[in-house]
Amino acid sequence: MSEIMHVVYYLQAIIILKHAQRVGVAKSMTVEEWLARKPVKEHCVVGVKEHKTAAQEVAMFALTQEEEMWFDIYYTRIRPQILRSKGCKEDLDQGKFFLSSRETPIYNPSNDLARLHTKYGIKPVSSQEARRLTETAMKTRVDVDKALVADYLTHSNATAEKHYRMKTPANILTARLILDSVQAGSSNDSEQETPCDEARASTSGSTQMDVHAAFDKLLQDHPISLDGEVPSKAARTAISEKHQRQLYERWLKAQMKLRVQHVLDQFSRRLPTEARVQAWITSKGWKSNIPSASKIVQDWKPTGSLEDAVRSDRVVKCIKSQKWTGLAISEIEGKNRGVVTTRDFLPGE
Repeated sequence: MSEIMHVVYYLQAIIILKHAQRVGVAKSMTVEEWLARKPVKEHCVVGVKEHKTAAQEVAMFALTQEEEMWFDIYYTRIRPQILRSKGCKEDLDQGKFFLSSRETPIYNPSNDLARLHTKYGIKPVSSQEARRLTETAMKTRVDVDKALVADYLTHSNATAEKHYRMKTPANILTARLILDSVQAGSSNDSEQETPCDEARASTSGSTQMDVHAAFDKLLQDHPISLDGEVPSKAARTAISEKHQRQLYERWLKAQMKLRVQHVLDQFSRRLPTEARVQAWITSKGWKSNIPSASKIVQDWKPTGSLEDAVRSDRVVKCIKSQKWTGLAISEIEGKNRGVVTTRDFLPGE
């Protein structure tokens, strides 16, 4: 059972530390909410309604496909073992996703994190520290990025609340990508240096700096943004001569992910043509690190809720004009007139 519980602790750590969510999100997450997760661009978005914090909004976070696999293995294989271990009574789990060794919902995620850190000899990091580090890293970002991440963290202050009206799975994914770019090397920031560490740092110089820490330091002066320029070689070398090339590649890769997601967000419900995507990319005026229009069209999938789609300006316009691209009214043998498609549609488009 102890090894099983370490899995439970680790998955909680992903939510609380990696995704900088409050402990109440891990504690209150339900099976129903897990099963209702929404796929968005090679990720899935999970929403937790009752997380018992000052914020009244649904807490949402985006898992990668690998993270989703870990959570699903827990749900389909490990959680049932917990329920069967001592003949769990019906409804004892209260429908919660994470269970303790007593087959009841977890009681204190903070204590579970402490046990995980103790198990592997890691300096303890709390939910508050993870959120504070994330907030500090966001100070140098543009206002749009700050708003998206404030949304992701489910802040309860008035400044953040004005952005919550736009809390959609697509925006949550964009915020996740921004977090990925600013959290690189964050574990190094949370560790206190010992005298030996300080001595090594003073003698080894920037050439010995860990690439993760070097990248994190680079982001402090050169945050990744949609329209930013890659830091110069001189700036990268000043941080780490040894890793300057890796810093160059990492920065460009993170910006590319951000740009691709930004382009995809412009065409959330309807499959665009390659020409239309290319025209939109051209309008941005990017001179380098330019996303491929053909690759974006190839990877495109619809996002957002159907409720939002039916209220969109485009649908309203089509209703008024009764002109629908890709749809037509035709005589169907034996069934009178009916609606038919004139092109292929993806599920959810």
